Amino acid sequence: MGKRFERALLLCPEKYSFSNSFKEILANMAGEVRSYDLGAEISKRVIKINSQVFRLPHVARKRWESYF
Repeated sequence: MGKRFERALLLCPEKYSFSNSFKEILANMAGEVRSYDLGAEISKRVIKINSQVFRLPHVARKRWESYF
């Protein structure tokens, strides 16, 4: 690859080995690499609700979206 990145952000669950491998690859290509595990910040219940939120009435969906 021709051009190096200055910074890289990896949004991936850290429980997978893919995350570690990809982080090392990005470290070779970028000056600064940060990874963020969204699953560690948000509970599984909230993620499940968020995946089904489109089924809620419009008022409830707007309230849920404003939460995020």
